[in-house]
Amino acid sequence: MRARGPVAIVFGTRPELVKLAGLARRLGPDAVLVNTGQHWDDAMSGVFLRDLGVGRPHHVLVIGGLTRGEQIGEATTGLSRLLASERPAAVVVQGDTNSALAGGLAANAVEVPLVHLEAGLRSF
Repeated sequence: MRARGPVAIVFGTRPELVKLAGLARRLGPDAVLVNTGQHWDDAMSGVFLRDLGVGRPHHVLVIGGLTRGEQIGEATTGLSRLLASERPAAVVVQGDTNSALAGGLAANAVEVPLVHLEAGLRSF
């Protein structure tokens, strides 16, 4: 699978990282990993980056420890700037986290196509 340019994969929580790891590995050098830092410590993110073979993120924002509104605002601002300068072919987000919302808002703001992945229904 070859993308037409890099694809920004935005994540910030452990569940997002677990669910997006396969796509990141599949895209290989076409993946630009962007960690918002929503889960900022090694036990919540670093260990999973290593264990899932994803590698180090290309960009890291620092929104962990902020209030929900501050996280969304800071991540949207940072991601908008990043996406405007990088101009990826698409932005991929997963789920319903602060990081996914900010990634979607930023992609829309700079007119980059958005791909939203969801894990499925939680109702069994």
